[in-house]
Amino acid sequence: YTILQEIRRQTHSVIKSPDVKPLANYALGTALDYKNQRLLFLSGQLGISPEGEIPLDAEKQSELCFLNLARILRAENASLVNILHLRAYVVAREYMSSYMSARDAAFSGISPPASTLLIVN
Repeated sequence: YTILQEIRRQTHSVIKSPDVKPLANYALGTALDYKNQRLLFLSGQLGISPEGEIPLDAEKQSELCFLNLARILRAENASLVNILHLRAYVVAREYMSSYMSARDAAFSGISPPASTLLIVN
């Protein structure tokens, strides 16, 4: 018997943000109350503005990803400071530094979360 088995038995709610719209039929995140704590599980975010625009610049896309995460967290009265772990995917090595710059800026002044960065292509 594990904590995950116990958590899976709980009912979760869907997180909705007025500032971020999913691109398909999925939840931006889910929330679960567990032992007097509210656990949030967020879907991956894309570098898309609320108007549906995608900048050509990788760093600007990454900045939008973090802005979208912050907007979703705000819907649950949370912020980037509450993130424990990030898993990020970039499509080519040349975009790593752009992503890392945006990540470092997003977490400037707060303790950064554990982080995994994968290159997929």
